[in-house]
Amino acid sequence: MNYGQVCSWLNSIAVKNAASTELRLDRIQCLLRLLNNPERCFKSIHVAGTSGKGSTSTFISSILSSHGFKTGLTLSPHVESITERIQLNNVPISQTNFCALANEVYPFWQQCETKFGLPTFFEVITAMAFLYFAEQKVDYAVVETGLGGELDATNALNSEINVITPISLDHATILGDTIEKIALKKAGIIKPSSKTIASCSSAAFEVIQKAAHERNSRLSSLNRDFFYQIKQNDLTCLTFDYISKEFRAFDLKPHLLGAHQALNASTAIAACRQVVQLNDQKTRQAIKTAYLPCRLEVVSRDPIVILDGAHNPEKAASTANFLRETFPNGIQLVMSILERRDPINILNQLLPVASSVFFCFSTF
Repeated sequence: MNYGQVCSWLNSIAVKNAASTELRLDRIQCLLRLLNNPERCFKSIHVAGTSGKGSTSTFISSILSSHGFKTGLTLSPHVESITERIQLNNVPISQTNFCALANEVYPFWQQCETKFGLPTFFEVITAMAFLYFAEQKVDYAVVETGLGGELDATNALNSEINVITPISLDHATILGDTIEKIALKKAGIIKPSSKTIASCSSAAFEVIQKAAHERNSRLSSLNRDFFYQIKQNDLTCLTFDYISKEFRAFDLKPHLLGAHQALNASTAIAACRQVVQLNDQKTRQAIKTAYLPCRLEVVSRDPIVILDGAHNPEKAASTANFLRETFPNGIQLVMSILERRDPINILNQLLPVASSVFFCFSTF
């Protein structure tokens, strides 16, 4: 298959099992077995949560890469190209290598018909990523979960470090209708005798803390073991300090905007502290250069145009807070929301900061 054919194959799988396929580990485990279990060939940092896990994963990968580690990274969803989902030292895989992986996985995918169906789109991409990281002999793979944690395809890993970002109500029909139920699913990534970093709060943290204790996982948490303080947060710059007993860094300036990115970057620093003794300058540069598209991304300065992919109420609240402080007279808001993404509560966050709103509708 060439690149176009690979994308067509993957898209056909995605359409076929878009919303109906039950979350299970059987399919991914079958596929990984046929591929000789590549996930056992590298160390991993596993990142779950409702909000911030993509940015946190990107920051972790950037910091580890800056300290000389060969680092794999998985992200979802992609924005411009499917190759964004599999990265090496924060550079997306080439189309050539992506095709080679897909052609390597495809015949095993065909053999992996279980009573629960063939492996899904996300499971295939996950297997491709693990195979790529094994072939590239990465030192660490930073792996973002797709949905949940306990039965997410990425949980085929035996991770050394687990990261839990903020948790809120999202995918409630699948993960549970309370913060505690969702947190319990996310806590499924915590492995026995591992290390866990948590930046979630309140009821979610209590669930994570209990799971970590039961699995003898050493827990480091925000506002107990590490802290951050925002010094500037506007359209030109985000500046913050990171403070812990073991490491301090002042006036860190991420490329990514918004107060929530100080939280994500701080969580990443705390996670990387479990791997390496951090160098101030390398960490500073890694935080500065880490990049993800459509996270309060300023794509034009005259006029000011900002793209953001907030797709749940908590993310929308973070976006709204930034916009409210930056544009007190309101903004022109252009938006589109999938029905399954809780549009009412997203609108409740964003409409108060808008002076006018344009809705985009799709028949897809």
